[in-house]
Amino acid sequence: MDVPRPPPIGANKHLLQSWFLVLINVPIPTLQALTNDEARFAEDHLLTPQQTMILLTAVRKYRQGLRECTACGSPHHATSRSRQCPFHVPPDHPILATTSTDRETLAEIRNLQQQGDLQRQAAARNPHPPEFCNTCGLPGHSRASHPACPMRAMSKLQYMSSRLPGNEEYTRVRSLDSIVRTPFRHHLLATINEKSAYVRRTMTRLQLFLVDYATNHPNQVPPFLFQQNGLYVISQLTRGRMNKFQEALDERMPDTVLEHWQAYEQSLHQLATYDMPGHTQELTIACKLQASCNRNHVTENFESRIKQYVKFRYAVHGLVRRKKKGRGGWKVWPGTIF
Repeated sequence: MDVPRPPPIGANKHLLQSWFLVLINVPIPTLQALTNDEARFAEDHLLTPQQTMILLTAVRKYRQGLRECTACGSPHHATSRSRQCPFHVPPDHPILATTSTDRETLAEIRNLQQQGDLQRQAAARNPHPPEFCNTCGLPGHSRASHPACPMRAMSKLQYMSSRLPGNEEYTRVRSLDSIVRTPFRHHLLATINEKSAYVRRTMTRLQLFLVDYATNHPNQVPPFLFQQNGLYVISQLTRGRMNKFQEALDERMPDTVLEHWQAYEQSLHQLATYDMPGHTQELTIACKLQASCNRNHVTENFESRIKQYVKFRYAVHGLVRRKKKGRGGWKVWPGTIF
């Protein structure tokens, strides 16, 4: 005796949403097996023909813009090079490129960049951090900017969220003359120009010294020198603050930095002093931005710039000739120019 099937459930938004989420995530073979016979699919899952047509139309429209894996049919990755694919085989050689047009390779490059960031942070971390905070005196953190410090000042976002929940931020471009009163305008412009010129001179002197040091001591350049803390410590040296520099020394700073600065300083134009008081906060921000620029240069721009440098060296030595009729080459072995 055949058991009669129950009638369709009817209009049920939650049921259609559930099936939509299921069908957009299943592999292609599973989707075809479920939806080849639309009448059978509607009957098995208690849907009306109209609901089935609406559901499958929305699913097909959504999956048209997806790159489905050619190996397993999953819509969440494009090829078996993705780690999410069950047929993924790890490559037997490391990825040397810093960018790629392939989505899976680009995702792997970004993952390697994140691992490199963690390694650089671990190498630059203080091996003997302070046990107590100088501001609140509690253990577990060393400064007031740590989230665990009760004396930590709220950020602008936290302050606005506590006072005006659900507020929206926007930017409006206004001229300086419209927001600063005339009696204070000249003093503000003079202060901005003074701070900008001082920070520019200090960071230029710092970068020139680091380049000269790395050129003469290529095997003694730890990641700490190009992080925010390392840049700020060396800025104390290049600003003439020898006492502050020696107070901040630890095993992360190579001994050759001070020795090289003493020899490097003799070739500089003798000035009475490099330092000007009242610029600590601006230098801290500048060192943080410089550390970000160093990181971006290594992870994003290094490959293209080293290629341009190699082409320049080849051109200087006359090793590059114009291609004629699709033919070209080197006059001598490229390794002889280095």
